[in-house]
Amino acid sequence: MAARTMGATEGARGQARPAVSGCASIDLPSDPTGQRSILRLAGGEGLRAFAGRARDGSEQDGFRAQIVAGRYGPVDLCALRYTPHQLASAGVNFGHSYPVSRLLIMLEGGGTVWIGEHTIELGPGGGALLPGNLPVRYEVTETSSRIQLDLPADDPVFANHLQDVSLAHWQSRHFALEGLAAYGQALLRYDGSKASWAERAQARRGLEALALETVASAPSLDEVSRQSPRGFALDYIRRHFADPALTPQSVARAAGVSLRTMQRAFTGERSIAEWIAHYRLDHALALLRDERLSMLTNAEIAIRSGYGSTTSMRRAVALATGYSPTTYQRLHASAERE
Repeated sequence: MAARTMGATEGARGQARPAVSGCASIDLPSDPTGQRSILRLAGGEGLRAFAGRARDGSEQDGFRAQIVAGRYGPVDLCALRYTPHQLASAGVNFGHSYPVSRLLIMLEGGGTVWIGEHTIELGPGGGALLPGNLPVRYEVTETSSRIQLDLPADDPVFANHLQDVSLAHWQSRHFALEGLAAYGQALLRYDGSKASWAERAQARRGLEALALETVASAPSLDEVSRQSPRGFALDYIRRHFADPALTPQSVARAAGVSLRTMQRAFTGERSIAEWIAHYRLDHALALLRDERLSMLTNAEIAIRSGYGSTTSMRRAVALATGYSPTTYQRLHASAERE
């Protein structure tokens, strides 16, 4: 494995590729080799090598990126971590000489992608499948990390699937995305140069199988857009209220719309924050009333209900019922016995 700080994007064999991808394509043979390369970019020179732009001088001077990349058969796999920047791809297959679709899986942070007529908001756990023949713009406003796969659209393994789904957006966490991201991270941590050819071939087949499973699970942007922001938000809150990090901003990001647009969808009724609070309180009270769960502590109930602390849950329960959680639980236990 080679590790180096670079002011230009190169392949592992020193062969330069067009710097439009934000991830160098390692120039390796098609057989699974397990070779990896680590690129570290910094400052204005690094930002230019990344083919990115900064909104101001401080963002340019403070730019940092690390790219761990490798090729597994026909698939270019990258793990990227970077500071805020803007980036544009001209629709030339992300620097490849053959047709490619790029699969993005966000690990931390997020960003906005503009492609064709679509605006895609990506948050942690979300993902997107982007065709390489369309111009793409990215904007990242916080330090973020992602897993990225460039899938050859003319390869027999992927061709039919990528013809069926060319542009897709996973708005929230999905088991296929999570499985592929974990497998990709494990591959890039593993020193494949010490593995046998059979082991490397198995790694390649595993990556291809998970990538195909993920592409097959892809919701088209047309399907996503048919659901109203309000309907999506309520469904999303019902499924994620136990996450203490859930906020109106994260709901809007998952829906792929601005916070203002999402807030307008709830005009005249409970706000998004109030719906989140409603589902958390409703769940906490249900747990407190259930005698079968009387062994749970207040701290455990708070965690299961999405409260960041026992104090937050105690305050919410007291405001809604006039009792502390312990008293509310005891009163309902007594009522059940009578």
